[in-house]
Amino acid sequence: MLSASAARGAPRLDWRFVAKSMDRLILPMVFFYMLYLRLQLTLGDPRVLFQDAHLYYRATDAWVHGANPWQAHSDFGIFYAAPPPALLLNLPLLPFGEGFAACFWPIAGLAGMILAIRHFHLPWWWLAFPPFIEGILPASPDLALLGFLVVGGGALTAVAKPYAIPAMLAENRWRAVGLAVVLGLVTLPLLPWGTFLAEYPAISASLASQSLYSPLPLPFEVGVAVALVLLGRRGLASATPALWPAAQPHYGAFSLSAAASSRLIALALAFPGPLPISVAVIALAIVEVLRPRLPRRPVVPNREEIGPLVAAGE
Repeated sequence: MLSASAARGAPRLDWRFVAKSMDRLILPMVFFYMLYLRLQLTLGDPRVLFQDAHLYYRATDAWVHGANPWQAHSDFGIFYAAPPPALLLNLPLLPFGEGFAACFWPIAGLAGMILAIRHFHLPWWWLAFPPFIEGILPASPDLALLGFLVVGGGALTAVAKPYAIPAMLAENRWRAVGLAVVLGLVTLPLLPWGTFLAEYPAISASLASQSLYSPLPLPFEVGVAVALVLLGRRGLASATPALWPAAQPHYGAFSLSAAASSRLIALALAFPGPLPISVAVIALAIVEVLRPRLPRRPVVPNREEIGPLVAAGE
C-alpha cells in the first residue's frame, strides 16, 4: 500500500500498513508451525496423548482408595504434582471410569479454549495458540478451568491451579481469588493436605525433574521481576510463565489477556521455556520507560490538507 505522497509523484511505502500486515501474518505462521512440531512429537510417542487426563484421574482414584495420590503416574512416567484441591476435579467422573475421563477433559478443554477466544475477541486461528495446544493434547484440566475463569468460575480455577492467580489479579478478579482462599480452607480437613505438605520437597523435586528448563540466573530473574512491575497488569498476567522455571508451556494459557494485548508477548509464549517470555517482558518494559523520553516527530500536513486552509486565508 502507498501513502498519500504517491499522489505527488513520490511513491512511499506505508510502513504502518506493512507492520500491521506482518503482525497478522507472523503470529499465525508461528502458531501453526509450532502446532506442526508438537503434532510430530505426539505422533512419535502417542503415549503422551491425553496423559494428563489419565494422570489426574488416577490420582483422584488413589486418594479415594486410601493410597498416596502423588505416587500416581501416567504411562509416560509423569508423576502427579498438583495441590490437593485438584483431586476434586475428577471426583464426579470416578463412577464413569478412566476412559470416560480421558474423553471428557479434551472436550472440556476445547470448550474452554473457545470461550476464552470469544471472551478476548480474538481470531479463530488463536485455537492454534501453542499454550492451548500444549494443554489440549495431554488433555490438561487447565483449559477447562480457563473456560470456567472467563465465565465467572474463577474461584474453582484459583483453588485448583494457584499459578493462575497472578493472571486473575491482573484482570481484577479479586473476589474470585478471595473465594478460592475460603474454599482452600474448607478443604483442609477433607483433602490429604498433611501428605502433601510432608512430601512437598519430593513433589517439588519431581515437578522440577519433569520440567525441561533450568532456572535463569538470579540477576536476570531480578531484571525480569522489575520489568513485570513496570508493565503493570500485562506484567502481572505474564508472571507465572516468566518467573517460574518449572512452569509447563500450557500454563501460558492463563496469560491470554497479556498475549491478546501484546503481540510480542503472544509470540514469546509460542515458544517453550521461561527465556522467551522473560526477554519479551524486559524489551517491553524498556520501551515503556523510554517512550515518554523519545522525541516526537512533528506532524506536517501534506499539500492536500493545507490547500483548503490557504485558499480560505487561514
